[in-house]
Amino acid sequence: MKYSVKKLNILTLIIVAVFVINIAVTLFAPNVDNVDAGSVWEDEIFDEDVDIEVDTPVVDEGVNDSVEAITQESLVKKVFDTLNGAKSYKASTTGSVKTNVKVVGNITQNISSSTQRDSNGKVLLFNASVKTASIGVTVGRQIFTKDGMAYYRDAKSVSATFEPTYGEGWTRTTIEDYHSQFGITAGKSYYLVDESTILSYNNFKTTTTGYKVVIELDVSKAVGDYIRNVQTMSGSTTKPAFEYVRLTITTDKDCQPTRIVIEEKYAVTVMGFSASCSTMTATKYSNWGKYFSISTPKGIN
Repeated sequence: MKYSVKKLNILTLIIVAVFVINIAVTLFAPNVDNVDAGSVWEDEIFDEDVDIEVDTPVVDEGVNDSVEAITQESLVKKVFDTLNGAKSYKASTTGSVKTNVKVVGNITQNISSSTQRDSNGKVLLFNASVKTASIGVTVGRQIFTKDGMAYYRDAKSVSATFEPTYGEGWTRTTIEDYHSQFGITAGKSYYLVDESTILSYNNFKTTTTGYKVVIELDVSKAVGDYIRNVQTMSGSTTKPAFEYVRLTITTDKDCQPTRIVIEEKYAVTVMGFSASCSTMTATKYSNWGKYFSISTPKGIN
């Protein structure tokens, strides 16, 4: 993504940095079987399930040893194995980032993202950030991947309802090179989540439809590629510093994620100005393993 420094003032650069940092939050898509590459889906995702505490099985009660007992550790592993695997899914993210910039004050941007991974492994991703006041910048990017290649294009404009308008042409690269340049891979988790990167598990519960757990990540280990994305795209003159990353994960009975709420706090430095950012996003997942096919967007051979 290229921005003309001559046309952007310091505030705009800071907000662009904030947007790029936050679109890496995972992300997602319209609930239809054949995808229109220009469409963006938005849905209500903050409704809560009824929580019921997990009862630990008692051996004396005749527990069936052939049935795997779900623990908080095994639940989180299954969730991220699924997210980083090949199973098809659709998802949609909404949220906001609140930024405090010295000498300016507080600025809010609304975030929307949609992602689909189809039954053949193709991925279609759209990310957007829309300003809520005169201060800020509205930006969006669409990414399409298949057969090891990544194609991306930036929106000329994005409406308040997150409808993009594109110019002509796509930039073509490999998925590996896109990750090397921007620090993310479309359709995959942007965090490294395993036993070595989780600081704590909290509030492990069963719900009427599955499971729920809250985890806090070790920001010194879990956001390595994410930090590279932030620094590459924002032009931050210092390494972006994360204070915390917290995930509230809700799944179905098969441990497939149905909703993930992400809370982050971090700081960047752009053009000598420090910006403290607090982000909250909620992603709703659906269509796990269901057959659908993404149409190749126009302009891609």
